[in-house]
Amino acid sequence: MTNDIFDNNVFEDNHTAISTTENSKNIYKNNTFRGNDKGIEKRSQIQDIMANLPSNTPKEYINELLAILINNDNSTIEQKEQIIKESKLVKFLGIGANISSVVSLFIR
Repeated sequence: MTNDIFDNNVFEDNHTAISTTENSKNIYKNNTFRGNDKGIEKRSQIQDIMANLPSNTPKEYINELLAILINNDNSTIEQKEQIIKESKLVKFLGIGANISSVVSLFIR
């Protein structure tokens, strides 16, 4: 989860001024937004994950892995890494997948 402070900034003529994850707890104060298509966009974790995986990745593999990780929320980082390594998602991605990159999508 990120906790950034956006203070005294000018966001002008952007497609999206600020794009952040839905679970972030950012602080916004004294900012100016002009001519942006979107001011603040909140992305879901699924959107972030999908954006970093091949477009043909089955969404159900991602949903299944997220559900398993939620059910194992009290597990250690090492245990969660093992869950990810043994998942259908990693099997789908194959041997060429950068495991540490995949792990970083799910564990932050």
